[in-house]
Amino acid sequence: MTYNEGLVFIKSLFELHKASDIGNIKTNLSIGNIRIETPGYKKNGDYKVLLKIEGEENLVAYSHADIVNSIYKNTTPENALNIINGFECLFLNGLNSQNTFFSSECKNLLFWLTLQEDLNYPMDRYQGRKLPFQRYYEAILAKLGYCSLNFIIERTNNHGGGRPNLLNIPDEIKRPVFYDLNTAF
Repeated sequence: MTYNEGLVFIKSLFELHKASDIGNIKTNLSIGNIRIETPGYKKNGDYKVLLKIEGEENLVAYSHADIVNSIYKNTTPENALNIINGFECLFLNGLNSQNTFFSSECKNLLFWLTLQEDLNYPMDRYQGRKLPFQRYYEAILAKLGYCSLNFIIERTNNHGGGRPNLLNIPDEIKRPVFYDLNTAF
């Protein structure tokens, strides 16, 4: 499923929910350990992503900051380029990504979390999924010592504070396609 196909799919779920006249009852879709609940907080088809974490009794709402922390924790100098390439492939191809670095479950989680941004903040006017992918990339940079994790978490949780400026990236670090404000997709 590409991001465009995902948008069509999630909007159709939202329209079905609206048309069903079931009021405040949530519609759920399960994909492995991930559950998509619609409607979410916004009225445009938004949804909530919940994750079943091993050892936890209840599903947990997963955030971009959680992903940033996980990336930081799991990045090493040896796997940093593989992670960047995996993000770039997922960003461009959605669930059709052929990159094998991330597990299917990880791809699904990243896809559904970032798809929300294309829904709520479309790239024709805003940054859409580019924004969370930029923060994920910066988590790698933090692990490699180019900035602090706390700085990236602040940028990730910058709700309503405007779009953070991109960091100056040294030439020896790969700059993925989504780490450019002017590239249209």
